[in-house]
Amino acid sequence: PSRARESTCGVGIVLQQTDAGAFSVLSCLPGGEAAKCGRIEPEDLIVTIDGTDVKGWSMENLCNMMEGPKDSVVRILFARLSPQGRTHYTVTLHRTFEKPATQQPSSSSSPYGSQKRVMIQDPPSGLRHLPPSVLASGRWAYA
Repeated sequence: PSRARESTCGVGIVLQQTDAGAFSVLSCLPGGEAAKCGRIEPEDLIVTIDGTDVKGWSMENLCNMMEGPKDSVVRILFARLSPQGRTHYTVTLHRTFEKPATQQPSSSSSPYGSQKRVMIQDPPSGLRHLPPSVLASGRWAYA
């Protein structure tokens, strides 16, 4: 028997993949769990998701791990760089952020692997501050 596919939700983090392949926070989307927790800042780096090191992953793999069934939990270890050095912190977030209907995902290929690319006619408020060059680069996604 056919079962309806369960919708997936994220935590409301906008990410970009750096030239070195790391995943950096660009922004937290208003209303998402990431923004509500109050700890995640732009330029923080994702180190692990649910205890698994993300080094060498594609953006698509990262998004797939961050997204899941509505109200499920994901645990993310972040690194923050400062003049005093690198500090780490962990947040546990519920996946409650449903992506806006204005997006149309497509796949693209780049030196960073196959990526989940989001084309947005009218960006959500959490993305409007990002430079058009970042939005056009295809090296970002939100989950």
